[in-house]
Amino acid sequence: MLFTAFSTFSQTCINCDTNSIASGNFAAAIGQNNTASGNASFAAGANSIASGPSSIALGLWNISDNSYSTTFGSFCNATANKSMVIGHGYGENFYLTNGNSYSLSIGFNSNMPTMFIGTSQGPGFTGKIGIGNITSPQTKLHLLADDGEEAAIFIQPNSWDNNENSTLYLGSLNTYITANKENGINFHSEGNYIFGNDANVLIKATETETSLQIKEGDIYIEDIDFGIIMKSPNGKCWRGQVDDNGQLNFSELENCPETVTSVNNKIKSEVNQIKVYPNPANNTLSVELQSNSKGQKQVLLLNANGMIVYTNTFTGSKTQINISKFNSGIYIVKVGSEGNYVSSKVSIY
Repeated sequence: MLFTAFSTFSQTCINCDTNSIASGNFAAAIGQNNTASGNASFAAGANSIASGPSSIALGLWNISDNSYSTTFGSFCNATANKSMVIGHGYGENFYLTNGNSYSLSIGFNSNMPTMFIGTSQGPGFTGKIGIGNITSPQTKLHLLADDGEEAAIFIQPNSWDNNENSTLYLGSLNTYITANKENGINFHSEGNYIFGNDANVLIKATETETSLQIKEGDIYIEDIDFGIIMKSPNGKCWRGQVDDNGQLNFSELENCPETVTSVNNKIKSEVNQIKVYPNPANNTLSVELQSNSKGQKQVLLLNANGMIVYTNTFTGSKTQINISKFNSGIYIVKVGSEGNYVSSKVSIY
């Protein structure tokens, strides 16, 4: 259609309806109440504006106001050079907008994109993809859940009941995680299974006879300061360590180690609720826990794109954030520790 329109007519501009205006050189406007004011721009549909040079606006109430920008759908707005928007915004006051050059935003019935494809560095490179309201993906695939939504990836086989596999490959086809209904989850590695220096492992038995079963191989504890911890019937905990004669000797511990579950429950109960005020705010933001919890906690401030714009640690139940230099918009405040956080929305103006 575009090729035919531009090649058939030799005029400076084309008006296919008296309500549409093509004022740019070599511009074309087709439909009702459209405006093609950029040179070599094209607007079609209804109430759409192509004001950028070589810009295209197709659909209803679309705006392409920068060079080579393109919109397709309704209530879409491409504001950056060579930016694209495909989809449908929520309405006149909630445009689906892309302000990033050399990128594509896709969304429907919202002012936020469901998918974003970012720019690449040039030939031989590819861009990054954001799923959710992400316009600056930090990794090749960056997923951000909506507020109150689970951040999850679902790998579903064609038939779970037929014991078909769901598989996630990592690095090579020889390293992967597979799951099926009969066997549960299986980890396969062409190298070693290495946990981080600060990692804790909790193994919970359900229908097995033991929590940990090793069919072949040894358990090797290299550091002589560590050993095997066992709890006696009276509730005390003992650490068994081997001496130079190969004898296992037990010494009583002052306190039993807390399990991962009890630690997480303790953290969650301490930071069960937070109070963020004033809301909206424009200078200083106060963050207060409902209880005077002990230990160090972290406070994070994330912008609407899910990027961390502020981080700090504090003790006690209250801290303040200087927000005077932040742009206006909706932000998320998160408070917690050990990977367990509670969050609250706040508006900065």
